[in-house]
Amino acid sequence: SGKGDGPIAKYYVPVGDLTKDDVQRHTDGWLYGVIVNGTEKMPRFAHELAVVERWEVVGFVRQLARGVP
Repeated sequence: SGKGDGPIAKYYVPVGDLTKDDVQRHTDGWLYGVIVNGTEKMPRFAHELAVVERWEVVGFVRQLARGVP
């Protein structure tokens, strides 16, 4: 669902809700940068994901906000 409240969430550091405006208000480029460079709570995925896969993650995050499974 992208809300960070799944069944194993209690075992991890709390994460943000990817469907909320504080995430969705950012540009696609900003989201891409977060995927590449990481954040305090998320590792970087610069080498784990190909460029096209990174953009697919951005698209997936956008779909979460629209309620697309």
